[in-house]
Amino acid sequence: MKWFLYTISVFYIVSGVCFILYTSQSREYTSILVKKVDRRILSVLVIIIGLLLIASSFYDRFLWVIVVIGVLALIKGTFILFCPVNLYNKMLDWYLTKTTDQTYRFFGIIILIIGTAIFSWVN
Repeated sequence: MKWFLYTISVFYIVSGVCFILYTSQSREYTSILVKKVDRRILSVLVIIIGLLLIASSFYDRFLWVIVVIGVLALIKGTFILFCPVNLYNKMLDWYLTKTTDQTYRFFGIIILIIGTAIFSWVN
């Protein structure tokens, strides 16, 4: 399961860098990606990633960090799956259109830090 931790950490690092450096392009790409994919498929994908994070946490030096990230992914996937459609659309509208570039860059910094930490903690 080390391969999954390395893959997810590289994905986080690349996503974080893109959110920081190419903010408007990242916003457009995220918008296209989220609008094309059905929310049920997206939620199942997030739940699977959460389960894989929890399963692969034993290959990490800081087990609890990966477990927390996995549990947060499970909560997020469950929320996306069971929340009312109008609430999901309002949240998505806020994230895709109403947030400022500084907020996107801040999210990018957080994602970059998490990805770097996961990459460096894999045993």
